[in-house]
Amino acid sequence: MGPGLAGALLLLLGIASCIVINLRMRSARAQSAEQSSPAVTRSSSRKKVQTELITINPGGFFPRTITRSKEAFFLAVDNRSGAPDVTLRLSRKTGSKVHEVLVTRNQPDWVELFDLTPGDYELTDADHLAWVCQITISPN
Repeated sequence: MGPGLAGALLLLLGIASCIVINLRMRSARAQSAEQSSPAVTRSSSRKKVQTELITINPGGFFPRTITRSKEAFFLAVDNRSGAPDVTLRLSRKTGSKVHEVLVTRNQPDWVELFDLTPGDYELTDADHLAWVCQITISPN
């Protein structure tokens, strides 16, 4: 196999991997949206967990504010900023760090389950101080 053919195969493999990852993320989001929809009833006794989706654009986080009641939820962040690496920090507004994760260009999407206590939080990026998403967890 020549170097040109090997390169083409690697490129096709990379594209196929991106498509599979994208389809899995869309499927997970669709399932989450379906589970959080009040019109959908399930006979299962499992508690439905909602997802808060945040997209990072070149101008920062969208949405810039989230308010939700105190219950476990998935925080899903899609990095579409163009930045090669983004260090996401979730902190209480008082400054204490709750979680930190590095989101890379190779893996631009991050999903994590959180059960935060009521209060005010900020999702920030270490390299872009103006990028802030305010997250408020109400007691009920």
